[in-house]
Amino acid sequence: MFRNGDQNLPQNVDQTVATMASVPAGSYVFVAKTTLVSDTGSDSANVVCTLDAGGTVDTSELRMVQLSVAARGTVEMQLVKTFASTGNAVVRCQSDASFTIVARHTTIVAMKVDTVTRTAVSG
Repeated sequence: MFRNGDQNLPQNVDQTVATMASVPAGSYVFVAKTTLVSDTGSDSANVVCTLDAGGTVDTSELRMVQLSVAARGTVEMQLVKTFASTGNAVVRCQSDASFTIVARHTTIVAMKVDTVTRTAVSG
């Protein structure tokens, strides 16, 4: 699914950017991305975006630095999840900016697979 329109990211609000609703039961590889764009000025901010599929979460962070032109950057997230029943995948972003930042050109892709394993690693 995709969302072409802008979603404003109010300061310090965990803002829903896009939702893939009613994903059928099964195992999936999820990939999501969104482009972050600021207005012009002379400031900086952190933006943290998450992909949440039924409580399994991946996080991506970006530092936005404004100069005399708008700052831009793309964040990407990915995860695997098995839904026992219908579920949702949601992209959310939160910014600490005192200036305008929007998320745009957001996509969530769900690729159905036979099985998935999510294993934590160290090192």
